[in-house]
Amino acid sequence: MSFIADALYCLTLIPHYLYHRYFTNKYGDSAPEKLGFIPDQIKPGRKCMWLHAVSVGETLAARTLVRAFEEAHPDWDVRISTTTATGREVAMKNFGEERVFYYPLDCSWMVRRAFDIINPSLIVLMELEVWPNFLLEAQKRLVPVAVSNVRIMERSVRRFKKLRAIALPMLERVSLWLSQSDEYTGKLLDIGVSKDKIETVGSLKYDTVATEIDPDVRLEYRKLFGAWEGETVFVAGSTHAGEDEIVLDAYKAAHEKCSGLK
Repeated sequence: MSFIADALYCLTLIPHYLYHRYFTNKYGDSAPEKLGFIPDQIKPGRKCMWLHAVSVGETLAARTLVRAFEEAHPDWDVRISTTTATGREVAMKNFGEERVFYYPLDCSWMVRRAFDIINPSLIVLMELEVWPNFLLEAQKRLVPVAVSNVRIMERSVRRFKKLRAIALPMLERVSLWLSQSDEYTGKLLDIGVSKDKIETVGSLKYDTVATEIDPDVRLEYRKLFGAWEGETVFVAGSTHAGEDEIVLDAYKAAHEKCSGLK
């Protein structure tokens, strides 16, 4: 990106930051982090994975990924950035305050400053959080970038296609795309992502679901539903319009195989 193009691009990002910093205090005392002034907590001699999760949902989905990475690479540091204040709060609660910071605005000098401090050996972006200057800086420093838990909406597909000449070179800077489903994999292919860079691995959302429950809590719920030990309970919650029929069909199919189903 040329200096003039970069300057014009940054002029579209900075007003939003200034408004929230000086009129809403959205970012509080941590606002300088958005400009790349990140506290240096990296231990000398250790590699670092930089994981970016935009807000609350992405941050929660990243918990299993971070846990598995740390078990596999105990000699690495993991730093987590977020875009929103709520995401930051959730990240601090789950990963520790000292490891969390705000993702810098995508201005080349701010991104460069953040890279100098974090000095990542690997970058993981959650879902579809790709920014041109950030990916360009990673490429310049030969830092591999993976996009995890990828989901892409139809409007994003249309946007990428309209800006194909600009978007495709940016997307090619990503080393690996980990897609949630065949549907999203198809959309990545549709916008021009190389097939050999995509893997369909499922959603991290399901990996974070707790499968164990406290026995006392289980007993309370069984009493609530009038089900005793050994009986199977079918539960459907938070359904939307049109889903009730699907749930009923699933219940009928399950009941045929499990006559004691509640």
